[in-house]
Amino acid sequence: MQYLTQIIKEQQSALFDECGAFFAFNEEQLKEGMQGRKAEEYASFGTGLLVLKEHAEKLDKGLIDLRKQGIKKDIALHGLPAIIQRELGNYECQFGGDTSKVKEVLEDYPDITDEMIDTEYKVFFQKCIDNDWF
Repeated sequence: MQYLTQIIKEQQSALFDECGAFFAFNEEQLKEGMQGRKAEEYASFGTGLLVLKEHAEKLDKGLIDLRKQGIKKDIALHGLPAIIQRELGNYECQFGGDTSKVKEVLEDYPDITDEMIDTEYKVFFQKCIDNDWF
């Protein structure tokens, strides 16, 4: 099952290219990404993501739109129960029962409620027991 990041990866990469955006986590990556431009020409989006200031608004709006489209596609491909269980597994909720991160990650998904997550957690936990996922 794909994650949301995998669903939007190609479109996001194209948007980054279009906006002159890149990730830099060290001096070498920064120099390579800036391609001779000055640091003042870039805005930081955090987590190492830099974009040409002239395209910052376009990137921001584009990322928001891509996420919305990706969520719709994720729901169509997988369905809400499977998405919830995917995230419960991703955050290894079987080891402590804390579903707060899953609730936070899925808050933009329409129709997913805390109660749905709690209900799916019970199903997920039983799967973990049945399959010895501990």
